[in-house]
Amino acid sequence: MEPQEPILPLPDVEASPHVSTTHAPLVAQFEAAKSRLLEIISMREKTPTVISASTESRAKALLGQWEALPPIVDSSLASRWADEINDRLIEMNERLADDAKYASAFARLEDLNIMVFQLRYSDYMPSYKNDVYNEVKGPSTRITPTHVVPLESDESEKEALTFFENEEWPVIHDRLVKENGPVTTAEFPKNPWAPQAPLVQLIRALAVRTETKPLDIYQSIRICSEGRHSYVVYKHWFPFNINDQPISMGLRIQKDLAGLSSAPYICRLDIGSIRATILQVANKYFEIFVWSDELQTCLEYKLRN
Repeated sequence: MEPQEPILPLPDVEASPHVSTTHAPLVAQFEAAKSRLLEIISMREKTPTVISASTESRAKALLGQWEALPPIVDSSLASRWADEINDRLIEMNERLADDAKYASAFARLEDLNIMVFQLRYSDYMPSYKNDVYNEVKGPSTRITPTHVVPLESDESEKEALTFFENEEWPVIHDRLVKENGPVTTAEFPKNPWAPQAPLVQLIRALAVRTETKPLDIYQSIRICSEGRHSYVVYKHWFPFNINDQPISMGLRIQKDLAGLSSAPYICRLDIGSIRATILQVANKYFEIFVWSDELQTCLEYKLRN
């Protein structure tokens, strides 16, 4: 099931004037529905591999719409509001069932994100050098999904899910390249609908549900398939060369600070320590380095003489 775009309430219901009386049964149904949406959002915050990002976004969108349109309506419209609320709850239950089908894949994807994050910040967080692999590992057991249902998809999707959940990252990467062809900077997937590309189709489905790009998932898989010593994007920056251009150095530190906002759930407790270390590095090389958490940018910097 492809996630749907947010649907506004029925036009005549939305446009109808609010009156001073409240339909009590509708209020009770409305409050129960809002509680259910809040419960879904809370589940996502506590266990991000149980609820997809797209389901969370949909719940928040509905909640925002309903908060802006309280159920104080003419009694003649109560049945329409009741049907609308019921339809949206049915939709959310369908989304939860869809998420459950992908729960193990979400867990594997979260584990992939943890590995990439630890590779990126291992120079700032010494313990990450022990956690993250020095040679490629197979599937991690760090995250165990608890919200899994039997698959009811076609055989090719079942096979792709099982493959993604259990194979090592180099094997997954090799198959993606075979299904998609060599990947350049901006062409993954080339043809996600080809029947001979079930793993590429799975990556695309996971990207939709996690609100990311298929190319980003592919790049993370590639990084973890190559191992720490091939991670060329972030490694070998310490110590900085004092002759480097200050603009390049400043941009690197800014990117690392900004990247903390996308830390995986399990790494969020480390953000404070990593941030403090990054700012210590900035202080070593810059006489002035003013970072704004609110704007996620450096307001001013000046290299030390």
